[in-house]
Amino acid sequence: MTYPVTINWHSRPSMSKWNEICAWAVDHFGLPGDRYKTEIDENQMTWAFVDKEDQLLMILAWGNDEPNI
Repeated sequence: MTYPVTINWHSRPSMSKWNEICAWAVDHFGLPGDRYKTEIDENQMTWAFVDKEDQLLMILAWGNDEPNI
């Protein structure tokens, strides 16, 4: 089971911090692989965490545009 956090580019018109979000995630969780995996497209980026605690930390830091947590 994974715990997703989705950041939607279109729902955040001032999404100039996408690079900061990605750098922050790597600083706190390491590179994708063991603790999380990512999916990205032109509309959004999703981090799928292995641990619920990591999901919560990401949500507290950056929010979550995924309505079904």
